[in-house]
Amino acid sequence: MGAELATTPKQSETQSVDSSPNAFLPIARWGRAEVFVLGGGLACGALAAAQWSPWLAIAPGVLGLFVLWFFRDPPRRVPGAAGLIVSPADGLVTHVEEQPDAGFCDGPALKISIYLSIFDVHVNRAPEAARVREVRHLTGRRLNTWRAESAQVNKQCCTLFEGEAGTQLRFQVRQVAGPFASRVVCAVQRGQALERGERFGMIKFGSRTELTIGMVPGLRAVVAAGDRVRAGSSVVARYDI
Repeated sequence: MGAELATTPKQSETQSVDSSPNAFLPIARWGRAEVFVLGGGLACGALAAAQWSPWLAIAPGVLGLFVLWFFRDPPRRVPGAAGLIVSPADGLVTHVEEQPDAGFCDGPALKISIYLSIFDVHVNRAPEAARVREVRHLTGRRLNTWRAESAQVNKQCCTLFEGEAGTQLRFQVRQVAGPFASRVVCAVQRGQALERGERFGMIKFGSRTELTIGMVPGLRAVVAAGDRVRAGSSVVARYDI
């Protein structure tokens, strides 16, 4: 399957801007505890260290700012045209490949793998309007998520979605924890309906996200390995509807 390079929607496609959780300081709601406890603690440490020497305040101050930066959750422009599938995560596309059998559907599937560094936004978003069919949390190892095999052995959460009636669309989002990730958050449950681009979870401190789409008429990737994508706004695949 040849991949067409088109990571952003055409100008003629309608878009909507999702609401930020906080217009002044867009922090993911799943990271507020870390920002308050860890970030706040580092800020207090920096202030205390500054009483002795401004140089001593640099390290805790920078770390505190990093915690705040890591848990950012900026608003995104979500394309509204039919037949589009958007990225579930920010990061670098490492693999675009066909699978002969996805396991959750009868027949082949298209898999798109995305690597997230610690500098990427780590909030996950729904690739398409769909309903949750299953959520599975799996324990595992902590391999570097740059390695493709980490998706098979690392701690992870697999969420299976089913598209709206009549589309026959099924896809799975696999949230894979990395060597420094402490928690995989999936804040949806079976039967819950999500809109395209809607937030549903995050992975904390380095990770990998895999999107596997069961074959439907006209399904084709529009990204290739090496492309950078943004959750909720970058189109990664199209299908006929």
